[in-house]
Formats: sequence, structure tokens, C-alpha cells
Amino acid sequence: MQPLASIADGPRGRRFLMSLLAERDEQLASEVMREAIAADSSTGSAHVVFSKVDESDPGIDRSPVTPVSLAQRIRDQDADIAGADLLAALAEATRTAMYWQEEDGEDQVLARPDIADALAGFARALEPALSATWLVEPLDAPAQFFVQWLGKHPTSELEMSGADAKLRAWKSGTVAGERRADAEWPKSPGAPWTGEWWSTPALTELPITTRALPQTGPVRLQLIEDTLGWTEALAAPVRAGEGIRVYELSAPDAWIRLVERYALRVTNSRRHDWWRVTGIESEWFIPDWEAVAADFDAVHLSATGYLATAGRALPVNGGHTVLAGWGPDEAYWLTDALVEAGQPVEWHASLDGALWWPREAEKKPWT
Repeated sequence: MQPLASIADGPRGRRFLMSLLAERDEQLASEVMREAIAADSSTGSAHVVFSKVDESDPGIDRSPVTPVSLAQRIRDQDADIAGADLLAALAEATRTAMYWQEEDGEDQVLARPDIADALAGFARALEPALSATWLVEPLDAPAQFFVQWLGKHPTSELEMSGADAKLRAWKSGTVAGERRADAEWPKSPGAPWTGEWWSTPALTELPITTRALPQTGPVRLQLIEDTLGWTEALAAPVRAGEGIRVYELSAPDAWIRLVERYALRVTNSRRHDWWRVTGIESEWFIPDWEAVAADFDAVHLSATGYLATAGRALPVNGGHTVLAGWGPDEAYWLTDALVEAGQPVEWHASLDGALWWPREAEKKPWT
């Protein structure tokens, strides 16, 4: 297992660390936000930038900042995360993930060498504390939750059978999509074109589950990339029996090994999007999920595995891979290994999706 400090190697990990720091240092948050806006302006982009600070606050110092001064301010922080809202920091890192365009201004700022090095030092200092949290834990197979989104853009109900057929359809569709992209799409990675950017068996209706936390419910309610702004959901408890075969994605090396063992070339369909997000022109690979299912019932991505891995161009035999479209603590179920474990519960959120509560709860979060 790689050190937890490796989360600073990933763009989502750096965003997570910065979110923790911003909660304790508004001046630092303001400086990063201003640098992020400048980075976006220099490229003519309009991305999500850091938004936790009121720039009209007269107490905010607006003197010029440099990567060196930002890095030093990060190094001056202590590593006490007692009382820190880890779920909120993780949600910030997840919701700002984008694999179909260039990195936004804040991700660009946090990737600057001096700043990234300072964040790595902060991550090393946090390692003992993070090691004692659920962020590092493997799949909790007996206590999982499936989330079905309701309201606008509803998603499908839970289906716990037919995995084989779904994966066959996914494989044939992926192969056909590669042929079509090869014949019809531009070959230059910089062409203004977009296609499939995820590396998961998405759109298959295979069950995706996460754990639940005592006070906030299933973590998938808040930890989802490319959200469509859902504020209503149905969460169904499910479990898997003993003896299931689980592949754990706890670090980048685990993802690399999975891709190399079950390599499926997807260069034609990912060429443009993954070049924009990584800046690398390469042959691209993902796992052949139909082949993975012959050996594993589920593949689980730990929260720290997500932070260290997602969004990076990682070298594999013959090219590179990107972990994209897979949220923290999510498990994809590749076989019919799940059974129901209780009645579904309806959940509702605040308009920004930051707070969720079960329908039967009498006390709303804002009261």
C-alpha cells in the first residue's frame, strides 16, 4: 500500500487538502481563489473556482501573492484535523472533477511545483490522522447502500440480476464505439471534439454502492462526479454474502495493475477528452470489465484511493490510463452478488446538495 501522502500527487487529492486548509485560513483561501481566477482568465476559460471566501470582506489582504508565498503559507499550517469536516472536503474535491475539459484555475494553481510540494508536506503530516478514518477503509460488504436519484433526471431502480448480459452489452458497445470513433472522429487530440470520458462500466445499470455514515447517510449522496444537481434520492440497504471476491483500488498502483491485467484499448473514444484533462497524447486503456467479472464480484475504490488516482495520466503497458467517472468509496458490482437488506428510505437535500436528511427526520438541518 502506498503512503497516504500520495494523495497530494493527484489533482483531486490536492483539492481535498486545500479544502481542509481553507476551512482554517480564509486568507489562504482568498489568495488561492485570486490566483485561480487569474489562471482561468489567462486561458479564456470559465471554470469552477474556489468559492468559500467573501472577497468583499475588508479583512482580506489583497497584496500580491506568488507561488512561493502561497507554499509558505501552506507549510505554516498545523496538521490537526480534529473537528475537520472530511466529508465536505471530499465532496469539494469530487464535485469539481472534470474530465472533458482542461483543469480549472484552482487545480492549475495547486499543481504548481512549489504549492504541490507544500501540499505533499501537509499530506505527510496528516497521514497518522487520516489512517484512522473511514477514508482508507476497504469495502464494507455487509452494509452497503444503493442510491437511486429521483426528481429531475431520475436514474434506474436497483437491479440485482442480469450482470452478465449487461457486461456483454457494455463490451460490444465499447468495441463498436471505438470502431466508429476511428472511422468518423478527428485524429488530432486537440480537435474540438468530445466523446466518452469515463473509465467505468457506466450506463449499464450495474449496481453502484457505498457505505453510509451515522449522521449523514450514504456517502454517495454527496460524493458524485458530474452531478446533475439532484436533491431527491431513494437509498436502499443491500449486502453481499461471505466469500465474495473484491478488488480494492486503494492507490494508483492498484488501478494500473487492473488495467494492465485486463487491458482494453479505448484511444479513439478518449483521445480528445483525456488529452485536454492531462495534456498527454497517448494510447489509452481501461479495464475490460467483462473480463474482470470472471475473477471479481466487485471493484471498490477507497476514498484515499480516489484522491490519489482520479484524473491522472498513469503509465501502463503500451500507453496510459485515467481513472474517471468513479466516486470515492463506490463499489461497482460485476456479478449478481447483492441481496436486499432492508426497506429503501427517501432522502432530500438542500438546494446546493450539501446537506441531506431522511424524509422521516423531524428536525431539518437548518433549524
